[in-house]
Amino acid sequence: MTNKEFLKVVKELDQHCFEILNDRKKVYTTEDRLSNFKRVARMKGETPEEALWGMVAKQIIATQDAIQEHKKVPLDKWREWLGDIINYMRLLYALKVEEG
Repeated sequence: MTNKEFLKVVKELDQHCFEILNDRKKVYTTEDRLSNFKRVARMKGETPEEALWGMVAKQIIATQDAIQEHKKVPLDKWREWLGDIINYMRLLYALKVEEG
């Protein structure tokens, strides 16, 4: 893969991730974009970061299974899983920024 092709792929994935974050704000959040992690944390007696990590673990395990089992996964499924993982990392960063 050339650098030009690589940058195109990364840009397309970033655009997908941004669109998903923007679309899901309508479903998963209040005014506070991090509220669900805080609410789950209170419910489970853990930190918002720990709550987030528990949620992202599903995507990580699905991805790991696909790799280890050499599953033939459609490219759009890879984009979904990896996009979710990338977005969870962005949300984790936002939690850390908010924490100070």
